[in-house]
Amino acid sequence: MLSVTCDVITTWWIIGSFGGGMAIFQTVIGDLKRAEQQLEKQLESVRTAIAAIAGRQQGRRGGRRRMSAAQRKAVSRRMKKYWAARRKAKS
Repeated sequence: MLSVTCDVITTWWIIGSFGGGMAIFQTVIGDLKRAEQQLEKQLESVRTAIAAIAGRQQGRRGGRRRMSAAQRKAVSRRMKKYWAARRKAKS
């Protein structure tokens, strides 16, 4: 990108110094169009990266965790034990 920008600046300097002509003007336009295409490609890559990061983060926040059958059974045992202790303490 920097080399394209330097080429464009050099071409503009040539036009300013020597009066230029339509051919030099067309060269400058071509250089600017190529620079624009390179920047569009880079911008597309940045947008793709942002979308990937945003999608990954969104999935983490919005998703619901699922428990396996073994985890549910373990929670059930703990809660039964907890409530049995509460009933025993109350009596």
